Amino acid sequence: MSEDIFAEVSGISELIDAVKFCQKEFGKNNLWFRGHSNKDWSLIPSVYRYDNKEIFDKFEKENDICQHFRLFAPSRYNRCPARDDYPAWLFLMQHYGCPTRLLDWSAAPLVATYFACFNDKYDDYDADLWILHPTRLNNRSIDDAAFVPIGTMPLWNLFEDAFKNQKDSDIVKPFATLSEQIDLRMLVQEGAFTVHPDSNPLENLEDRAKVVKSLRIKSCHKKNVREELNLLSIKESVLFPDLSTLARKMS
Repeated sequence: MSEDIFAEVSGISELIDAVKFCQKEFGKNNLWFRGHSNKDWSLIPSVYRYDNKEIFDKFEKENDICQHFRLFAPSRYNRCPARDDYPAWLFLMQHYGCPTRLLDWSAAPLVATYFACFNDKYDDYDADLWILHPTRLNNRSIDDAAFVPIGTMPLWNLFEDAFKNQKDSDIVKPFATLSEQIDLRMLVQEGAFTVHPDSNPLENLEDRAKVVKSLRIKSCHKKNVREELNLLSIKESVLFPDLSTLARKMS
């Protein structure tokens, strides 16, 4: 959860100003954003969260989830990755809501803000917009400020471990990576990912303020933020451009 807040915002104009100021703090680099509807949520991938207990009662292990998804996805999706392309499988699983060791981020702050505020079920809770400096994260995690190709070792092992119930990777901290945009959602949401070897929250990193910061959106401002995002066409039908969303809008 976020303890030291970079700024509080009540609308899109204030949010943009805060992001600009954060860019000055971080330097002129590409930043990533992630929205949490509840400020008490930590930066922990879904596969490590305790609220997924029912899933693990059914599947027992992370690799069981991965194996089941990889087995049954091809009959439902005609652009599945090669069977041994473990990173691509995890990216696809993450975008369709399957628990993985990945966290979603977006290069677009308004997209992340949408995810922080869209669900009115959480309107009684303050929200956080997390801001990540991905290259600084990688410099701390894998001693490389660039986005190292995920096919290189030991990065590849960290993905493969999810499917084989093993721990062959030497990586002990989360790292940031980009994926091939094999799905339209990845394109329109400007998706990016952090990959996590364990359940340690990203916000607990040493010298966290140099890597990740958060903006607070108070609960009383969520409705206003939603309305402003809708005016800017940041909405479900745009961010989820698929037939299921279309059918839901027409029903």
